[in-house]
Amino acid sequence: MRKNRYVLKGLIVGILVAQAVSTFHVHGSNLDLDRTLTAVGREGYLAVPTHHLQPGLRSFCSAFWGGLFFTLSTGLTITLLAIFAAWTWDRIFHRKKRGLVFLCALWAGCMVSANSQGFCAVATSLFFFIPLIVFGACIRWMPREKGGKPYVVVSFSFVLAALAGILFFNADSGIFIGIRDGLLLTNRPGTKINAFYYRYTMYPAEVFKSLDQKLIKTCRLVSFGDNQVLAGRLQQALEKQDYLRLTGPGAVDLTVEKTEKVLILANNGKALVRTTPEDFLRNPKKNLTQFSEKCDPHAFLRSFTFFSLFFLLPLAFYGILFAPLRFLTGRFLHPVPSFILTSTVCLLLGAVLLFILLPQKKSFSSEAALAKALNSGSLLIRTCALKHVDNQRIDVSRFFSYRRILTSPFAAERYWLARALGRSRSPAAYEDLLSLLDDPEPNVVCMACRTLGMKKERRAVQAIEKRLRTSDHWYIQWYAYKALKDLGWKQTKSRQNLLLSPSPL
Repeated sequence: MRKNRYVLKGLIVGILVAQAVSTFHVHGSNLDLDRTLTAVGREGYLAVPTHHLQPGLRSFCSAFWGGLFFTLSTGLTITLLAIFAAWTWDRIFHRKKRGLVFLCALWAGCMVSANSQGFCAVATSLFFFIPLIVFGACIRWMPREKGGKPYVVVSFSFVLAALAGILFFNADSGIFIGIRDGLLLTNRPGTKINAFYYRYTMYPAEVFKSLDQKLIKTCRLVSFGDNQVLAGRLQQALEKQDYLRLTGPGAVDLTVEKTEKVLILANNGKALVRTTPEDFLRNPKKNLTQFSEKCDPHAFLRSFTFFSLFFLLPLAFYGILFAPLRFLTGRFLHPVPSFILTSTVCLLLGAVLLFILLPQKKSFSSEAALAKALNSGSLLIRTCALKHVDNQRIDVSRFFSYRRILTSPFAAERYWLARALGRSRSPAAYEDLLSLLDDPEPNVVCMACRTLGMKKERRAVQAIEKRLRTSDHWYIQWYAYKALKDLGWKQTKSRQNLLLSPSPL
C-alpha cells in the first residue's frame, strides 16, 4: 500500500486542479448568462432562468458546486488517465525517451480533438493543466521498481471494460434513470444527493451546450435599412426558435446581416451560413440548426464527459468492493489467485447490480394483473406497472388505485405516474397533473410540466407560466418553458417582463 500512495496523491492533486479550472469556467459562463438575461429582460422578454435565480449566477457558491460536475466526471477521468500514463512510462517504457514521445503524441492528439471544431477554452484548460501537473507529480512520487505486475493491469482492465460495456449497451434503456429511481429516490441520503445534483448541474451544463440546446439565445438584425417588413418577419421566425432580438449594445449569439439578396448568419463576426430570406423563412429551424453546428466548439467535451460517466461508474463500484474483498481473499490465497478471484467477484456483483438497476420491462398479461400490480406492496412492481401503462399507452384512470399513488411517499412512483397520466383521456387526469405541479420533488414537477405540454392542454398555460415565474429551481423553469412552447405560448415583449428584470450590479 505504501508503494501505491502516489496514486492517492495524484488523485488529490488532479481533483484540486480540475476543481479550480472548472470553477473558473463555470463562473465565467454564469456571468455571461447573467449579462444575456439582463439584456433580454431590458428588451421586455421573459428571461429564463428568471430573476429568482439571477443572483445565484453571480455567486461563487453556484460556480464552485457547478464546477464539481466537471471535476467528478471529465476532470477525474483525465486525472486517472494521467496517472495511468505515468505508470505506463515508468513500468512499461522504463522512463525512456521514446515512451515519453509516444505519450506526448497521444496528449497532443487529445488537445487537437478538443479544439477540432473551434477553440474550446474549458476543454483546453482541463486537458492541458491536469495531465501536465498530475503526470509530473506521479513521476516524482512513484517509487522506482523493476518491472510491474501484469496480472494486476490485465484483471483490472478486463473487469472495468466489462462493466463499462454493460453500461454502454444499456445506455438507451435509461440506466441513469434506473440508478436515480433505485438508489437515490428510495432513501433520504439519496434524495439529498439527487436534489443537490438537479439544483446545481444546470450551471455546468450551460458551459458546453450548443446553441440549439440553450433555452434563450440572442440575435441582432443589421443592414435592413427601410426593409422593416422583412426584419419584422425574420424577428417573428427567430422568436419562435427562442432567438430574441436585442437592440442595445453587447455581444449576441447570432447576427443576421442582409446584403442585396442574401442573409448572412454570423457569430462573433464570423460568417457561418449564407441563405436567402425566402429559404430562411421557409425553414428557419433547418438554417439555425446548421448555424448552431458550425459554431459549436464543445462537441468533443460533451462526448468525453458522457464517456466519463460510463468509465467512472463501474470504476467507483470496483474501487468500493475491491479493497475489502482483496483483504479477505488475501488471508487464504496467494497474491495472484487472490487478485483474480477478487476481480471475478467484483465483475459478477457489478453485473448483478447493473441488471437490478436497469429499467424493468415487465409485461402484464391482463388488465386484472395490471390492476393487481398497481396495488402491490412492492414499490418496484408498482413502478414497473406504471412504466407498462406508459409504454403500452393504457389509460391509467381505468384503475382507481392510481389515485393513491398521487400521495405516495416515493418520488419515483409519483414521477412515473405523472408520465403515465399523459396517456389518460379522463378529465380528472388534468386536475391530477395540476396537483403534481405543486409536488415537493422537482423531478415530479418537471414531468408534470412535460406531460401537460405533450397532451396539448392549452388551459394549463396560466398555471405553468405561474410556476415558471415563481419557482426558484432552474430545472422546473426549464421544463415549464418547454411545456409553454409546446402549448403554443410565444415570447412577447411586455412591461411585466421589463419590471421583473433585475438591474445589473
